[in-house]
Amino acid sequence: WSPPSRSELTRAQMEAQAEEKGGSQGDVKTPPRQKVEVRANRSGSRKSLTVAAHIIRHRTRYHFDKKFTQYEVSVSVSNMNWSVFRRYREFEMLHRKVVKELAKIKDLPKLPGKKWTGNMQESFLEERRKALEAYLSGLLEIPQAATNVQVMEFLGLLSDHSKEAKRKRIQADVVCKVVKPGDLVLFRTQGTLPAIQRTVLSSEFDHVGVVVSKQMSTFSKQFHPSAGLYILESTNEGVQSYPLRTRLRAWHLSGAVMALRQLECKKTKLEVAKILQEFTADSEGKGYGLNPMKLLKRKADETPLQTYFCSELVAVAYQKLGVLPEEAAASSYYPSTFAEKSNLSLINGARLGKEINVEFWQPEVMRARVFKTDKDRIHRSRSARGFSTMTEPGSSTRPKSNTSKT
Repeated sequence: WSPPSRSELTRAQMEAQAEEKGGSQGDVKTPPRQKVEVRANRSGSRKSLTVAAHIIRHRTRYHFDKKFTQYEVSVSVSNMNWSVFRRYREFEMLHRKVVKELAKIKDLPKLPGKKWTGNMQESFLEERRKALEAYLSGLLEIPQAATNVQVMEFLGLLSDHSKEAKRKRIQADVVCKVVKPGDLVLFRTQGTLPAIQRTVLSSEFDHVGVVVSKQMSTFSKQFHPSAGLYILESTNEGVQSYPLRTRLRAWHLSGAVMALRQLECKKTKLEVAKILQEFTADSEGKGYGLNPMKLLKRKADETPLQTYFCSELVAVAYQKLGVLPEEAAASSYYPSTFAEKSNLSLINGARLGKEINVEFWQPEVMRARVFKTDKDRIHRSRSARGFSTMTEPGSSTRPKSNTSKT
């Protein structure tokens, strides 16, 4: 197995660049919406929290060459408002967690079922939007569900509280400010074969790349600090270096989970950068290669490699840096070898730091807009919002909303 090809990632990278610019493509469909208010008393305080949530539209996005739909859930707390975009499968995950944690509550709403064919038709998407809105309304009308951690995470009120999230984390926007040449990015990608690979090797990750740099003008770096940072990978398109920021975003859009490990060694940053620049120039353009003979090899030979698989490429780069022994075959290193769990021992005083989760999400409440008056809120709710939008044009008229309180 190898990661998606460059041609497959092209659409994701273009979408990543479009999202970063925050541009709008196409009309925004704003279906009728329903306002749901929930009051949850906080222990030890007479104050209450009123949360209003409604699904205002759907939009079509792309996962490589496959289309999928996201629903925009508009959330309001007091004078703050923000939106979260959720796929149907995220509603499914929420429902499973809520049912498990609130098993004693018998009147939990039912989630609308799946449809395997015709699920991208405009009429079906509108019906599903209404059904999901009814589901969310029913959920928020139950105080125990409205104050459930899973529901609050889903609405963007809290950060992820899963076990994986307890690892040290870094926002993707910050990555390019802290990484340096020689650092590693580990990937847990989507698909059956990657899952089998992780199971066989008892690893969390199945792909790895190394951060490298390319010479850029001082002017470019002044306005784009990440302009000179690239990630060197070996995929089924061969060995290529990609702009770090957009490449990580593209992997994220493909469903991959990423972790950063930073290299610490006695060489200076400039020395590491120069060695990796030379290695990148020599290896870029070579083919992807993985076969049983490579995997069985334990000792390196003097014949220059003409093909690489992902972890083999990283191993050779580290051998060039003098932090891995040159007598060992680079093909004996797997993606799991570079994970924290494997306790890889580097030489010459070098070491890899702990894994840091790369996140592309933070509680949407951190990006909430604050309204001074109710008039501002109404104006905002009627305006187009979100990122790159690709939906069919539709009416923006809405009937008067219903209100329910608990």
